[in-house]
Amino acid sequence: MISNLICKLNAFEGISLALSSINSEKSLQKTPTLGELQKKFGEFLPLALEQYKLKDKAVKKLPSFVSGGCLFEQRSLEQSTSEAVALWKSAYFSAKMVLSLTGGLGIDDWAWLKTGSTVISLDPNEALNQLVNFNFSRLDAHLGYTRLTVTCEEYLAAHSIDSSTDLIYIDPDRRQENERLGGNFSIFQPNIVELIDKYGTQNIPWLIKLSPATDFREIRKWLPGELHFYSVMHKSEVKELLVKVHPQKTQNILRSAVYIKENGEADIFHEDDDLKTLESARDGEKYIFEPHGHLNVLGLNEKFKGLADLVSVTTQSTLFVGPMPFPNYLGRTIRVDFEFVGSLKELKRMLKDQNIVQATVTPRDCGGMKGQEILKFLGIKDGGNQVVFITKRGSEFRAWIGIYLFTLDR
Repeated sequence: MISNLICKLNAFEGISLALSSINSEKSLQKTPTLGELQKKFGEFLPLALEQYKLKDKAVKKLPSFVSGGCLFEQRSLEQSTSEAVALWKSAYFSAKMVLSLTGGLGIDDWAWLKTGSTVISLDPNEALNQLVNFNFSRLDAHLGYTRLTVTCEEYLAAHSIDSSTDLIYIDPDRRQENERLGGNFSIFQPNIVELIDKYGTQNIPWLIKLSPATDFREIRKWLPGELHFYSVMHKSEVKELLVKVHPQKTQNILRSAVYIKENGEADIFHEDDDLKTLESARDGEKYIFEPHGHLNVLGLNEKFKGLADLVSVTTQSTLFVGPMPFPNYLGRTIRVDFEFVGSLKELKRMLKDQNIVQATVTPRDCGGMKGQEILKFLGIKDGGNQVVFITKRGSEFRAWIGIYLFTLDR
């Protein structure tokens, strides 16, 4: 039903302007009743209700689209790139001509347009394409943009790839009949392996967007040439895993972890970066360092084992103890005020003796015990400035208690 209504949208009709105002206007003091909405939107009531349902999520993910009065559909919104990540991506992977094989809601297309790129975008969903064209008219983002209702396989069979193309972008569907496919790279749709095998003969890079759950090491088995992986983190969450593929280059793997800051700029840690400069931050204190997820996704956390006096205290190198603090773009650092070895009962007594009644508990390698379970046993409240990192080896627990250091971004 929603798809049929989207196909009826006309950017210049009153009903479309009314739908746009649901998102573009600030929250109403009083939410309209269902009867009022029915009277105002008529047959478009389901589409109006969809906007009210999705607005909070869209505001966080796509603020410019919301303020511009764009409309949304649930599945495409869930699968779309967040605005901040798309803007970084388009600036970092700049191109004069982008062939976007899986257009979706068009967020990445829009970001490349803002950098001055020409974009040809493909998607077989006619209703979604109507929605994207409607949104781009709201954003005045049509210049240099072509959106075609066609599968990438059909388009490439008919047109191949123009030699002026600088970048081929693809965000494969990781669902099948509403079932998530997880990290099974070989059955994503469209089939990236087949596409690159057939059309990767030109000296044009491909940029593939994947879930952070995808095992980057598995991808080496499927794709040729040079693969450069980028794990992208924003607002404390790893948003996506990108792989830039040069099919015609010598087989090689490169890894980079991207930390997008609040101002939209990014700090990037490349696997060949020299970490020795971090050792100069020694100050005689003891610290716990927890690498961010974007390092762990690519196995870059293992590189920190090479720093002098920095010791991994977990099996997967997700927690280190050492004599230096670390910058925010690499991970979280706490200064250790108390260190403990013993049973949980003994830890409970120690916390009571130190008058610690509230803390954030972060367990690592604790035999499946969760933070809330440990909090309950210790008899303390969750939250506050204190942090308890805790691990277990055999029957013995080891804990470090302190406060987070909010070191400056570089």
